Amino acid sequence: MNEIINFSSEKKTNKEGGALDIVTNLESFLAENKIDDIKKFLSDPLSRERLIYDRGRKNKNQYLFLDSFNSFLEESSGSNLESIDERRLLEIIHRENIPESVLSDLVSIAYHARDEKLFYKLVGVVFENQDMLEDKTVLHYVKHHLASWKGVVEQNKKEAMSLNDEVGEETDDRSLQAKAKYGRIFNSAIKIPEKAVIFKKEIIPELEDAGNNKDAIRAKQELAHLNLQKAQNIWNNLSKKDQSEMIVIDKLVEDVIQTSLDTFGTLENQAYTNAEIRSYELLADAYDFRYKYTNNKKDYEASKIYESKASNRKEILGIK
Repeated sequence: MNEIINFSSEKKTNKEGGALDIVTNLESFLAENKIDDIKKFLSDPLSRERLIYDRGRKNKNQYLFLDSFNSFLEESSGSNLESIDERRLLEIIHRENIPESVLSDLVSIAYHARDEKLFYKLVGVVFENQDMLEDKTVLHYVKHHLASWKGVVEQNKKEAMSLNDEVGEETDDRSLQAKAKYGRIFNSAIKIPEKAVIFKKEIIPELEDAGNNKDAIRAKQELAHLNLQKAQNIWNNLSKKDQSEMIVIDKLVEDVIQTSLDTFGTLENQAYTNAEIRSYELLADAYDFRYKYTNNKKDYEASKIYESKASNRKEILGIK
């Protein structure tokens, strides 16, 4: 059995991708009502991204993003996200020279918070005012977020696939094209082995070629999950313990474990909360399944340890 990994992105928040410095500054800006400094944050896509991926305890960092945007709105218009008119919101963003891409980030935060009211209001800001958009990529990203909501939250996989089809056809952004393919294949009824091939030979290379390393990590994790499902299906259909099939099963399981451990290595210098938790979950599932055919107590113990780590991190971070 591999050595148990004890990883926490909280230890990485001062390294590349971490948000501690941004959080400290934003808390100070809010306390002192330094709106110009808040506007600088809202105008910086990389700083915004760091708060989205490094979510913080109980989603603190993402809520800090929302609080900062609301403070900016209140100073600029006397309104907040809940009360402001949708078209007026876009007008203020233009007037104050805030990039329209901030809307896509806010939609992403509402999605992760499962805040349906805020999510659909922000989607409406973009969808109902397309004539005002200067950056059409924002529309495409918001449509992709809507596809994720439809597929994950509402379990409407058909509509999710349709929306991602539109995104793939409409955008010239290579990263978003790969993300849309990811979403389309994820929600499709394609058989598991075929899905695994598409993820391995198309989606992962396309994300990496586009420089989208974070989504490439999640695509590798999805491939690992598909491989675990393949192993489970082979096991469930064995009429007897065929040695050649057992070799295939164990190789697939070992690939899942290694992919998950490699993810922690990738995350050493950056903070990506969801990827960290997903690796713990995959490790727990892989060792739990392997225990079924090895009956090795160490596999059982590893499964429980990683299951506990995933659960603890979710509780601390406020992830359901």
